[in-house]
Amino acid sequence: MSEPRSPQIPGPGEWPTWTLIERELLEVAREERPFLEAAAGLVTEFGELAALLVRAWTPPREGARASARDEAILCALAVRIVKLTRRLVAETYEGRAELQLLLDREIFVSASAMAYLLRGSGERFEAFVRDSLRADRGVWRHLDGNREMRDGETLPMEQRMRDRLARSFEIAGVDPEEADEEASGWPSLDEQLAAIGEPSAHRMHQLGADSIHGLWNELHTHHLRAGEPEAGALEPRLEWTAAQVQPLTAVAIQASRVMAAWSRRIGHEAAEAFRDKFLDLAGRAALVDRFHEEYLARSSRPGMDELAGEPGGAEV
Repeated sequence: MSEPRSPQIPGPGEWPTWTLIERELLEVAREERPFLEAAAGLVTEFGELAALLVRAWTPPREGARASARDEAILCALAVRIVKLTRRLVAETYEGRAELQLLLDREIFVSASAMAYLLRGSGERFEAFVRDSLRADRGVWRHLDGNREMRDGETLPMEQRMRDRLARSFEIAGVDPEEADEEASGWPSLDEQLAAIGEPSAHRMHQLGADSIHGLWNELHTHHLRAGEPEAGALEPRLEWTAAQVQPLTAVAIQASRVMAAWSRRIGHEAAEAFRDKFLDLAGRAALVDRFHEEYLARSSRPGMDELAGEPGGAEV
């Protein structure tokens, strides 16, 4: 008779569908479609596997308040990754590379923060919270100034905002009057990237930052096209750019590794159930990524950076 299963661990029929990678097909592929289909399947699998891991997490029953808060931060980052990943899958099937890149960047930032926290002590969590609350502290002081300017009167909207901020500070265990708007000790993204073993990955993900901020590279790649008849003229490009493979494989590889590490922190039972599944998924995604790079190298078509500015392309 088998041992009773913890209610937080999925049963045999509750795991997401395993994405089969057809090596023979990818090795000879002449178009983007098989790579995009495989990558979309992997990211879908990742999102649902990560959601199951979130459900397996339980708040610490014992320990200091800060410890419970720290574990909740990791869980919340994982939830954010799940939600963004589901949106990434949806935008992939809609064929919107612009939003793929934006979402990939946000997933990447949360996964990097999660990895950095997992490799450190409580000081890193404290730095994360204090850095997160710097903007809130600025708003708190702004509300103080408004109240003083009105001789103690607070507008209803300002009071609601103050109450919300006070609740946020309370849950974080930080006194709003003592919160520092200056250096918090939370490192730059470049420093966090060392936690996931890819310190050079920041440059590759800068395109995602361009998508968030609407910088020149993103504008001319996705929102402009060469016009006619004047050579070099630029015209607006209102249609969406075809979905791309790279944002999908990047999430499946990097975020899977982070979730595998988090499963170990949750506990032995969660690690036994989830760790190898995430690492296997990351391995399959790395395989797709390798075959796709080989396809681009042998293809007579332009690279994906150039294709991104052209209409049409593969659809999932």
